[in-house]
Amino acid sequence: MTQGCIGLDLPWVSLLLFEGRRVRGDSAEILLTQGFRDFATLLLRLIQRGQRDGSFSRTLKPQAMTSALLGAAEGMMRDRLVAAQQNQPSPFREAHIRAVFSALVAGLGPD
Repeated sequence: MTQGCIGLDLPWVSLLLFEGRRVRGDSAEILLTQGFRDFATLLLRLIQRGQRDGSFSRTLKPQAMTSALLGAAEGMMRDRLVAAQQNQPSPFREAHIRAVFSALVAGLGPD
Protein backbone atom coordinates (compact mmCIF):
# COMPACT_ATOMS: atom_id res chain seq x y z
CA MET A 1 0.00 0.00 0.00
CA THR A 2 1.16 3.50 -0.73
CA GLN A 3 1.62 5.59 2.36
CA GLY A 4 0.64 9.20 2.11
CA CYS A 5 -0.83 11.95 4.18
CA ILE A 6 -0.02 11.61 7.86
CA GLY A 7 1.02 8.02 7.28
CA LEU A 8 -2.40 7.10 5.93
CA ASP A 9 -3.07 4.83 3.02
CA LEU A 10 -3.58 6.99 -0.12
CA PRO A 11 -6.70 5.14 -1.32
CA TRP A 12 -8.27 5.65 2.13
CA VAL A 13 -7.41 9.36 2.08
CA SER A 14 -8.88 9.65 -1.41
CA LEU A 15 -12.04 7.91 -0.24
CA LEU A 16 -12.34 10.19 2.80
CA LEU A 17 -11.78 13.38 0.84
CA PHE A 18 -13.48 12.76 -2.46
CA GLU A 19 -15.99 9.98 -1.86
CA GLY A 20 -17.02 10.86 1.69
CA ARG A 21 -19.25 13.59 0.32
CA ARG A 22 -20.97 13.75 -3.02
CA VAL A 23 -23.24 16.38 -4.48
CA ARG A 24 -26.24 14.61 -5.95
CA GLY A 25 -28.21 15.95 -8.90
CA ASP A 26 -29.50 19.43 -9.55
CA SER A 27 -30.71 19.90 -6.00
CA ALA A 28 -27.10 20.11 -4.77
CA GLU A 29 -28.00 17.56 -2.11
CA ILE A 30 -24.83 16.46 -0.33
CA LEU A 31 -24.59 12.82 0.67
CA LEU A 32 -22.28 12.06 3.59
CA THR A 33 -21.07 8.52 4.01
CA GLN A 34 -21.68 6.76 7.30
CA GLY A 35 -17.93 6.49 7.88
CA PHE A 36 -17.47 10.24 7.57
CA ARG A 37 -20.42 10.90 9.90
CA ASP A 38 -19.07 8.40 12.43
CA PHE A 39 -15.63 10.05 12.38
CA ALA A 40 -17.14 13.53 12.83
CA THR A 41 -19.28 12.24 15.71
CA LEU A 42 -16.23 10.73 17.40
CA LEU A 43 -14.33 14.00 17.08
CA LEU A 44 -17.31 15.94 18.45
CA ARG A 45 -17.55 13.61 21.47
CA LEU A 46 -13.82 13.99 22.17
CA ILE A 47 -14.15 17.78 22.06
CA GLN A 48 -17.18 17.68 24.37
CA ARG A 49 -15.26 15.49 26.80
CA GLY A 50 -12.35 17.93 26.61
CA GLN A 51 -14.70 20.79 27.43
CA ARG A 52 -16.02 18.90 30.45
CA ASP A 53 -12.54 18.12 31.78
CA GLY A 54 -11.23 21.64 31.11
CA SER A 55 -8.88 20.75 28.23
CA PHE A 56 -10.87 22.87 25.76
CA SER A 57 -12.50 26.25 26.02
CA ARG A 58 -16.13 26.14 27.02
CA THR A 59 -16.84 29.42 25.22
CA LEU A 60 -16.48 27.80 21.78
CA LYS A 61 -19.28 25.77 20.26
CA PRO A 62 -18.21 22.09 19.99
CA GLN A 63 -19.72 21.71 16.51
CA ALA A 64 -17.72 24.71 15.26
CA MET A 65 -14.52 23.28 16.74
CA THR A 66 -15.26 19.92 15.09
CA SER A 67 -15.84 21.57 11.73
CA ALA A 68 -12.66 23.62 11.97
CA LEU A 69 -10.48 20.63 12.86
CA LEU A 70 -12.04 18.44 10.16
CA GLY A 71 -11.59 21.19 7.59
CA ALA A 72 -7.95 21.70 8.51
CA ALA A 73 -7.20 17.98 8.39
CA GLU A 74 -9.00 17.57 5.08
CA GLY A 75 -7.24 20.55 3.55
CA MET A 76 -3.78 19.33 4.52
CA MET A 77 -4.49 15.76 3.37
CA ARG A 78 -6.02 17.01 0.12
CA ASP A 79 -3.00 19.14 -0.74
CA ARG A 80 -0.64 16.23 -0.18
CA LEU A 81 -2.86 13.82 -2.12
CA VAL A 82 -3.21 16.17 -5.10
CA ALA A 83 0.56 16.68 -5.20
CA ALA A 84 1.13 12.90 -5.11
CA GLN A 85 -1.41 12.34 -7.90
CA GLN A 86 0.40 14.93 -10.03
CA ASN A 87 3.80 13.39 -9.26
CA GLN A 88 4.81 16.60 -7.48
CA PRO A 89 6.68 16.85 -4.20
CA SER A 90 4.55 17.16 -1.11
CA PRO A 91 3.92 20.81 -0.24
CA PHE A 92 4.82 20.03 3.38
CA ARG A 93 6.01 17.13 5.51
CA GLU A 94 4.11 15.13 8.09
CA ALA A 95 5.94 17.05 10.81
CA HIS A 96 4.41 20.28 9.49
CA ILE A 97 0.93 18.78 9.64
CA ARG A 98 1.46 17.66 13.22
CA ALA A 99 2.80 21.11 14.18
CA VAL A 100 -0.18 22.89 12.61
CA PHE A 101 -2.62 20.53 14.28
CA SER A 102 -0.90 20.95 17.65
CA ALA A 103 -1.13 24.72 17.28
CA LEU A 104 -4.83 24.52 16.36
CA VAL A 105 -5.67 22.25 19.28
CA ALA A 106 -3.64 24.41 21.69
CA GLY A 107 -5.58 27.44 20.47
CA LEU A 108 -8.81 25.73 21.47
CA GLY A 109 -7.67 25.47 25.08
CA PRO A 110 -9.30 27.21 28.01
CA ASP A 111 -9.16 31.01 28.16
